[in-house]
Amino acid sequence: MPLPDGTYNTLVFVDLDQFRAARSVTLADRFRTLLDRSGLLDGCRDVELVGPVRTTEATPYLAAESVTAQSIKIGDAALAIDPLSSSGVQKAVQTALAGAVVVNTLVRRPESREAALRFYGTSLESAATRHRGWAADHYATVAAHRGGTFWHDRAAARPVPPPPAVARAGSLPSSDGSVELSPRLEFVDLPCLDGDFVAVKPAIRHPGLDDPLAYLGGFELAPLLRTVTAGMTPLEVTHAWSARVPLPDGSRMVGWLLNKGILVPGARS
Repeated sequence: MPLPDGTYNTLVFVDLDQFRAARSVTLADRFRTLLDRSGLLDGCRDVELVGPVRTTEATPYLAAESVTAQSIKIGDAALAIDPLSSSGVQKAVQTALAGAVVVNTLVRRPESREAALRFYGTSLESAATRHRGWAADHYATVAAHRGGTFWHDRAAARPVPPPPAVARAGSLPSSDGSVELSPRLEFVDLPCLDGDFVAVKPAIRHPGLDDPLAYLGGFELAPLLRTVTAGMTPLEVTHAWSARVPLPDGSRMVGWLLNKGILVPGARS
């Protein structure tokens, strides 16, 4: 990272076990060696250090107890994601926004305490799992081209992808073809953000979704899907929702649900 005075703030990421195994070499010498090996810094050799070399651990983690009835952890206190994602600040802000709603619920709606605690803990676990999978995919991409234990070890966490849930373009129904709910769709009751509070809402779970979903485009989704009956066309579904969802929004939602495999072509399509 270039700084206004012409110096650079430079970071090097290394394997923790390998780092601990080389204690006999000074930090400054190890840092210079790593910079000399860097293809990114080919034009920067014989660097001059303008400050001491410091270390910190960047291993992803998830706090064992992120929220209680009296306390809550946000940002890096709650979880840290792989630096490769470059989205740690974004995730920290998201935990702060969600945490504010959780605290508001704990203070002002104590009867919803369990829902608030469950929501926050589950959302952090889901985020940590999702980012771990994304990072492993990136490591696997580099490992396939460059090799090396650093990349292969971290690619080992790559999850086995589920069967594709997205409908093929050729299988989408025509304007007069019928649709129905996917047999893999589940309706569940889950705590979720509802304005300034956490509330238990009907939601859906499906292999095409990373997480259960309660809202789509600002509209409660599960009640809408419960109105879909086999044999309806996409246009009929959109019109059936028109009392609650404007037609343009409803049309986009139906298209999205088809692409996710939540709505599927009917048996007679």
